[in-house]
Amino acid sequence: MSEAISREVVTDHNSMPDGSVEPPRAPGDGRALALNRAFELLSELVTQAKLIAMLVNPNNPQSEGIVRDMQETGRVKGVQLHILKAGTDGEFETAFASIIQLQAGALLVSNDPFFFSQRDQLVALAARFAVPGDL
Repeated sequence: MSEAISREVVTDHNSMPDGSVEPPRAPGDGRALALNRAFELLSELVTQAKLIAMLVNPNNPQSEGIVRDMQETGRVKGVQLHILKAGTDGEFETAFASIIQLQAGALLVSNDPFFFSQRDQLVALAARFAVPGDL
């Protein structure tokens, strides 16, 4: 018997889960805080998710630090965080296919300017791969 997994997609481009915008206090500081809040929200909304996928841009020099911070947050919350990398729009489809293969309960898209510029494509892929949520 298979258990249905609810998948959610949340992106956070310096905005808080409640829709408000918080200006960064230091380079990268606001972005990390926003992602942490988005992760917290996802883990509360999708309580059965033991695996959350996170899409990061490997071309962004801040990604490594953000990934470390988010993995620590995941450990504290008891949720495994699987990192998916996409540095070009051609890599998005592979990342979304991995979400399905991993049976991730949620997707968190890092707040990267490249992802923001490609948001229409990300929304289309989320619909195509039946990954519901809010982009």
